[in-house]
Amino acid sequence: MTAVLACKPATEEDKYRKALRWTQVEDVRTHLDGGKDPNHRFEDGAQPIHVVAKSASGEPAILALLIEKGADVDAKDGDGKTAWDLVWKDGKRKLSEDDATMLLGLLDGGHKPPLSSGEDGGSFLHAVALQAPSVRLVSVLVTKHAQAVDARDDNGWTPLHIAAHENNVEAATGLLENGADANAKTGETVQRVQQRAGSSLVKWRYHAGSHPLDLTRSSKRGRLSKDVRKVLEQHGATSSGLDNKPRR
Repeated sequence: MTAVLACKPATEEDKYRKALRWTQVEDVRTHLDGGKDPNHRFEDGAQPIHVVAKSASGEPAILALLIEKGADVDAKDGDGKTAWDLVWKDGKRKLSEDDATMLLGLLDGGHKPPLSSGEDGGSFLHAVALQAPSVRLVSVLVTKHAQAVDARDDNGWTPLHIAAHENNVEAATGLLENGADANAKTGETVQRVQQRAGSSLVKWRYHAGSHPLDLTRSSKRGRLSKDVRKVLEQHGATSSGLDNKPRR
């Protein structure tokens, strides 16, 4: 005799969370219009804003809807993380355009961005130049959140140096449109030297005094398929003439 296991029917809470996870905008709107709390606390401690931020297909429109209905942008989930933390993921991965839009939504909702990146003494704008392909995110950080467009890290690199090195065309555009120095000079020589057979082999090197244009790299990888050099040159960028050995 075969036992038949009855499926447990989905609760209203289950349906609410599923709509949030699967980016079903109109379903989420129906739940909220029907009285669901935008700051509801699920069993694991997450609130709706965290579910959306953590979803692999997080939908900026749902985030905006939750904030419109009163979601707390700085609420912490069961692990003590905010929605910002979940989207940014501690800066350990490249962000998508949708991620950048989510961050913008959180800023519009009242979240205050960090000032530092925690890497090499850089500002948060350095981290954005490294991670986020967004003209508007850069512009908002500079114009509304007092992020210094030509801030320097410990090596004397500005955010534009970082954007140029990472071929982040969108970030470079946002920086230049907001007054970044297209020919700012780095302050320190940065390099990696490997010892081999009793001699020193320079793997890569960027000399002190390098301009953003001197830090651009060529590559066939997808993220470098755009050409940041064109954007730099359109804004008057020139080369310092230094003989750098680029990192591949």
